[in-house]
Amino acid sequence: MAAGEMCVRGGLYYSWRELMRRVFSVDVLQCPDCHEPMRILAAIHPPETTRAILEHLGLPSRGPPIAAARAEEDSSSNEPNPEYAGALES
Repeated sequence: MAAGEMCVRGGLYYSWRELMRRVFSVDVLQCPDCHEPMRILAAIHPPETTRAILEHLGLPSRGPPIAAARAEEDSSSNEPNPEYAGALES
C-alpha cells in the first residue's frame, strides 16, 4: 500500500491529501513555491462561519444555480446512434 492509504475492513480508504493528488495531480500539502511541506492550521466546518468568511473576502458564498434539465431527444425512431456503430460487435 502507498503512503496515505489505509486498509479498513477489506476496502481502501484514501486520505484527503491522497485523493487530491490522484484527482488533480497536485500535492496539496506541499508549497508550490519552495516545495517545503505545509500543514493544515484549521478546518472550518460550520456553514455560517464559512459563509461569513467568503462574503468578507468578496467571494461567492453560494453555489451556482442548478440549470434546467435538457429536453429529451426524439427517441421515436429505432435507428441506432451512428456514434456507437460497431461498439457491440466483438
